[in-house]
Amino acid sequence: MHSVLRSPVASDYYRRSHRLLLFLIAAHVILMTLFPWIARLPGAVWDDMLEAWAWGKQFELGYYKHPPLYAWVAGTWLQIVPRANLSFYFLSALNIGLSLVGIWRLSGLLLGKYARFPAVSLLLFAPSHHYIATNCNANTIQLSLWPWAAFFFVRSLQTNSWKDGVFFGALGGCALLGKYYSVLFLASCFVAALLHPNRRSYFRSAAPYCAIVACVVLFAPHALWAWENGLSTVQYALAKSQRPAWVNIYSAVGTSVAAVAANAVGTVVLVATLGRRWRTLVPRIRRSWIARENLWLTVLALGPLVLTILLGIVGYVKITPNFLIPTVYMLPLIVCRALGPALTGARVQNITRWAGAFMLFALAVSPIIAYMSIVFHFEDREQISPQVARAATKVWHERMSTPLRIATGTEAFSLALPFYSPDSPDEFTHYNLTQAPWITPDRIAREGILYACMSKDLTCLDAARTFATTQTTQSSLTFQNIFWGLRGPVIEIVLIMTPPRKK
Repeated sequence: MHSVLRSPVASDYYRRSHRLLLFLIAAHVILMTLFPWIARLPGAVWDDMLEAWAWGKQFELGYYKHPPLYAWVAGTWLQIVPRANLSFYFLSALNIGLSLVGIWRLSGLLLGKYARFPAVSLLLFAPSHHYIATNCNANTIQLSLWPWAAFFFVRSLQTNSWKDGVFFGALGGCALLGKYYSVLFLASCFVAALLHPNRRSYFRSAAPYCAIVACVVLFAPHALWAWENGLSTVQYALAKSQRPAWVNIYSAVGTSVAAVAANAVGTVVLVATLGRRWRTLVPRIRRSWIARENLWLTVLALGPLVLTILLGIVGYVKITPNFLIPTVYMLPLIVCRALGPALTGARVQNITRWAGAFMLFALAVSPIIAYMSIVFHFEDREQISPQVARAATKVWHERMSTPLRIATGTEAFSLALPFYSPDSPDEFTHYNLTQAPWITPDRIAREGILYACMSKDLTCLDAARTFATTQTTQSSLTFQNIFWGLRGPVIEIVLIMTPPRKK
């Protein structure tokens, strides 16, 4: 701790609060591992996570719709730990935990004494650090990158250290390798640097230029890959926004309203903790944010959020709530900085206790969420996709003398097969050789291929004919989801299997 405390009693109180916060972060990691594992029973992990593993098995400098970082992380992780739902959710939970630790370190540069604690604990109420963050994808990977990049950025502003500049640039490059959207974070950092009281000495030092070099070096190989592949990642992003302008504007405004509503719990806890004084403290927050000496920090904290909303309203880009996941990490911090002495030790501990109670509540309701998800989504293909993957592999083994190496099918099953099949075959994404460059016609001929299609999925059934031979066989399986006394409809799956060519 860097804070100067006035008495041994206060120091002991501070240490106990610190230990309690570290315990809460560790407990939150455990909660965010168990919560989705229970709440999403009995189906598959999130689609984005299945996609991350399907891509991460193949080390590429980029993939057709996203840069590669989160797929690399998922691919590396699942080579080390068992390939199971719980271990995958643990990866997502660790990402959330790293984010909270990064915010704690960042708060140490900007806040004093007890204000640091609610800068972290208030985020335990935020959806951005809760259930939706357990989906390991291009948005949530930023949760751990932005706070740590901001930490080294702020420290480089304060010290002009070239080493901090290198770390900032490296993490900024990693953020871009997660999603190009991180350019909004880097733009906010640049404007914040221009507004910082130490800007003259900062730009005369090596720190910002070391940051630029580190960022460029990390990002350059992917940039070259993207150029050689026709900027497919950019084309994908643009295609997602090809809607009437009013629809994108409505989506941006709706997302903003939803974000405010979703963060209401933390706001209510803070207001309740402050008591009747909260009305007089609101003007203090506003004055602190617009004060000349704090303007750089306001831009750093709110820049990505404001730019995201503007991108949707003015730039007509499709904005969804997932875009906002990494943007609110500094909001409690700048609120706590403005409140200052109003955040007494007793009030901080009250917020921490409420955070702990909220965690227990979340764990308690997770089985209810699982049950209600089944009630309303019992017919979803994702509910049976793990069963389909294992059954399809079993049928393949009964008919073929080789492991299942290549698989595809109706999207839910195509994504599930690499993760849930014991053979972990490579996915033939959307039956498209461009989107799955690790698949070639020659490889399909040598290793064979399995298609798992819904019986009414004509696109999948037609695609299966592309590489069919005289040895291709077809088999039908039926599945019925049964969970906690509920019975889903009978679903028919068609397996079309082309064996490897004989040597």
